[in-house]
Amino acid sequence: MRYDDLDENEKSALAALVRVVVRADGEFSVAEVQALTVLARELETACFWERVNSAHQLSIDELAAMVESVRARTRVWMYGVLLGLAAVDGVSEEEGDILDWLAATWELHS
Repeated sequence: MRYDDLDENEKSALAALVRVVVRADGEFSVAEVQALTVLARELETACFWERVNSAHQLSIDELAAMVESVRARTRVWMYGVLLGLAAVDGVSEEEGDILDWLAATWELHS
């Protein structure tokens, strides 16, 4: 799976979830900055930054609707991206809560 394989909704959902995870614990650590920079480089798209920046305008209901509409084949990949981002400086309780919600919403089972 690659970023280019995502549909427009999934690209927006990923960007919004990245923003939520990074901001969840109230700290934007140096490790998170570096990981986000690497992620954006790997995605090879300036549109990703635009989507992250515009995600602050989403309501929680809009984000939930976007998350629910992510295709099953995309969910595991997106979850892995978000888990990796959260883990760079240790998964905080707040980040863990978001990841738990996401896993439950997407019915991801370990």
